[in-house]
Amino acid sequence: MVEFFLPGIVARPGSALLAYTSITDTNTHTYRNTNGIFLKKIGLNVPSAKGAAIWVYNAENQAATVQVIGNIAANQMYPDFSIGSSTTVDAGSADWIILSPPWFEFVSLQVSYATAPTTGYFYAILMVYY
Repeated sequence: MVEFFLPGIVARPGSALLAYTSITDTNTHTYRNTNGIFLKKIGLNVPSAKGAAIWVYNAENQAATVQVIGNIAANQMYPDFSIGSSTTVDAGSADWIILSPPWFEFVSLQVSYATAPTTGYFYAILMVYY
């Protein structure tokens, strides 16, 4: 099965859309409160993941602060936790976030802006290598 993220962008095995949303405020956005940010399974797969990374594209007109977050369940019953340090992705720029083992069951993103963006979108792809 071929999955299309956006017109012209096709999913590859081991990749998943993690975020595609437009943000226009300074609130903290996660999969819990924002349509277009998703929680994706990464851990406890067979075969085991050998590596993982998140490609982030900030097409908004302000710099974004991005924090990878994790959870042990998909049902929002447990609190999220931070994975690694946050990173700043400048307006109109892309960056890679490399995830180091140990693997967590589910991952997502927490995205915020110091100044509210007025145009653009935020996009991220999770890539897992087996």
